[in-house]
Amino acid sequence: MHAKLANWIEDFFNENQGLVRFDVFMREALYNPTHGYYSQADRIFGSSGDFVTAPEITPLFAQTLAQALKEPLLACGGHLWEFGAGRGRLAAGLIQHLGDSLSCYHIVDVSGGLQAEQLAYLKSLGIDTTSRVRWERTLPDTLAGVVIGNEVLDAMPVRLWRRLGEQCFERYVQHSAGDLSLCDHAADAALTATVNALHARNGPWPHDYCSEWSEQSEAFISTITERLEGVAVMIDYGFGESEFFHPQRCTGTLVAHHRHQMSDEVLQRIGQQDLTAHVNFTAMYESLNAAGGELLGYTSQAAFLLHHGLLEHANPSAVSSITQAQEKHALQMLVSPAEMGELFKVLVWCRGVEPDSWLITQKLASIDRSRQL
Repeated sequence: MHAKLANWIEDFFNENQGLVRFDVFMREALYNPTHGYYSQADRIFGSSGDFVTAPEITPLFAQTLAQALKEPLLACGGHLWEFGAGRGRLAAGLIQHLGDSLSCYHIVDVSGGLQAEQLAYLKSLGIDTTSRVRWERTLPDTLAGVVIGNEVLDAMPVRLWRRLGEQCFERYVQHSAGDLSLCDHAADAALTATVNALHARNGPWPHDYCSEWSEQSEAFISTITERLEGVAVMIDYGFGESEFFHPQRCTGTLVAHHRHQMSDEVLQRIGQQDLTAHVNFTAMYESLNAAGGELLGYTSQAAFLLHHGLLEHANPSAVSSITQAQEKHALQMLVSPAEMGELFKVLVWCRGVEPDSWLITQKLASIDRSRQL
């Protein structure tokens, strides 16, 4: 660890009397503008980084998603809002394949470093970033159009909790003599009520059971829905509540990613590794529903992509056998149950629009898994 990072960690914990809730620690570790993980844009994504997202695996992901979104985008005024745009690969693909149905592509991203990389990548493809793309510094009162987020929810800070017998604790990060460690403190009333309700619906659990509450993800979904005049699509890895809080999943889902290796050492490599937790899609549905949203569908990534023409967009007449093999491998990663196909889910909802006749609504109805929420 270099000296500036060590000094920042020391100062951060001194300002907080050596103790912070885990979600506060996670927020700083990921999003601190100087030392946070997502400020290090040059080494996060791709084969040389820590992880690869679907838009980077193959451009067919963006092409298929564009096909699904074209009709609602036209009906909602042509504005598309992407949250957490990474290196801009999804943005580029959607802009290219949506064509004239897209009026403006809005990127909402908290990382200044990533914004610079997005701009450079879009320009390298000849995309007019002056008239067709806008980077939003603040969230508008109204989100008119289509909202998309790919692997956004899993990167939001989570509160860690532990249920020991009948007692509920919240996990904190403490800093002492230069070392970081987790410690437990009595949970507040809101967290205790949440955990007890989860236990009542999904227990019995083992005597010692740990998991996460993504309070910020729920608030994010509520805010998006309250301002939405159109359609929202979130794609991420996770489960419905009963699977998320299964008795056998007694250590939660929080992990760290570094150079394509997964670890439970979440207090190590601060600012140099990703921290992520699976999404409780039942909680996301409850949040959008409470905010006035209407669920259009919930399904696996594999079902969504296949029903919207993924294979039809593939190139069966690729010139070289190497290209064919690469494309086949990419498709397998997107839809195989052993890869992203089943673990990743697609949640689609709307507010303030009438989507009954849209093709995406009809296709979602044929593959809907909302009964699992």
